[in-house]
Amino acid sequence: MEKQESAILYGVPKVAYGQDGCTPFPMCVHSCGKYLGIPLDYTRAMAESGVWAVHCAASNVNLCSGTAPVRRLLERGVRVALGSDIAGGDQLAMNRVIAASIRASKVRQMETGEAFLTVPEAYYLGSTAGHLYFGGGAGFQPGHKLHAIVVSKTSSAMSQEEMLRALYLYTRDSFTYLRRPAYAFGAADFMQEDALRILNTGYGNCYCYASLLWYLTRWIGYDSVIYSGTVGSNRAPHSWVEIAFDGRYYIFDSELEMAYRRKKRFDIDLYKFYDYDNRWQYRRPAPAV
Repeated sequence: MEKQESAILYGVPKVAYGQDGCTPFPMCVHSCGKYLGIPLDYTRAMAESGVWAVHCAASNVNLCSGTAPVRRLLERGVRVALGSDIAGGDQLAMNRVIAASIRASKVRQMETGEAFLTVPEAYYLGSTAGHLYFGGGAGFQPGHKLHAIVVSKTSSAMSQEEMLRALYLYTRDSFTYLRRPAYAFGAADFMQEDALRILNTGYGNCYCYASLLWYLTRWIGYDSVIYSGTVGSNRAPHSWVEIAFDGRYYIFDSELEMAYRRKKRFDIDLYKFYDYDNRWQYRRPAPAV
């Protein structure tokens, strides 16, 4: 086998096999190790090299590919996060991904006796673990204010749209506007910092209002997008959230509606708003997320 200068098995540094020191391609590692009589412990290799395993429970079920040994991976030190794998899965909302992962782990317990994932464990894997993978720090961990808001402002008796309305009103009515410098058109790295700012201080500008609403709406299952764009004929820097219903994106602008209400303009409703004639002149870059 020709020697390779570098070959990686999901992040595992190259390993020399045989007298000629050859390093096989990743797809050949297992077969070459077996041929040479060198067993390869994948989970140990993954743990020692810091590899992440992304568990996509819905995809596993839809493809009839079995149930992932998530408990064993965690016990052996492999870092795990949850994913939707929309190519093989059927849902994007992470709350549903978390529920599907718990159900899959219970099937595995019936099959193998391996302990199923608890709600706090799955909740962590579906939120903070993924945030850590992308280098964003611990993010919104279980018990954080963001999660407490969803629990306190919604209930299982509500429909998804009723939850959306409740969280919109909470964002609109619970904070005080504070002028801050605007971000660049198309900025895409402000959401966590600004959501935390308004939660921790009670004050914020449009970017803070939009960031908080974006996090809340995504938590209850909406594939919402957030924009750092402009609004009005003077192209004032502005941020807002949009959500698609039946193929059409609607505006959710809690900060601008709050500003009009402060002026006693209660006729302005920017909840699930569609600007048919472009009178408001929302100008969008590519979505921040």
